[in-house]
Amino acid sequence: MFSGYRDAGATAALIAIGIRHVDRAIALDERFAEGWMLAALLHGRIPGPVNRFARALELDANAPGVAFFQGMLRSFNPVGPAPPEGVKIFEELVVRLDADRAATGRRFGMWDAQAHAWMLFVRMASDEPHPETLRPAAARCSRSGRTSRSRGRSMRLYANAGSPGRRPYTATITASSVTNFPFQTSRISSSRLSMTSGWAAK
Repeated sequence: MFSGYRDAGATAALIAIGIRHVDRAIALDERFAEGWMLAALLHGRIPGPVNRFARALELDANAPGVAFFQGMLRSFNPVGPAPPEGVKIFEELVVRLDADRAATGRRFGMWDAQAHAWMLFVRMASDEPHPETLRPAAARCSRSGRTSRSRGRSMRLYANAGSPGRRPYTATITASSVTNFPFQTSRISSSRLSMTSGWAAK
């Protein structure tokens, strides 16, 4: 949904469809925690009868869809490393999902792939990424078949960069070698949205 490859009109249309479906899901089951979390994300700042985000956490903070987006929101930090709180949420989610697969024999699914990939991303963006543990984790995730080839390659490249104890992707970037550009604007094309960062290497 949030992609730089769709214009504002197409994104708004997708959000409207998503809102209709997720509101219907909540109407059918008011205790559907992941439905409340998706509703909070899709409705954004539009007020509702209850705080949708808080309701999702109240119902089941450990549900994969709730924990995943909670971890994502807690990991964003445009002016510094990923906060430890967000990293911890993803690490705990991965442990729970791995234990569930071991206990039930279920296949590695969408939430497993997303949780493993984002755990790697936020750990790489933290002050203590520990590349020596990231490398095997990135290789395992990219072999799962649930991660795109380009994303898997990116994870392996980032995990293999730098040295232990350093943030891999900043190993060769200094403050004097970056420049600011408007948020949600790509340096390549001003019509292409970017949800990544407001800074880029010169």
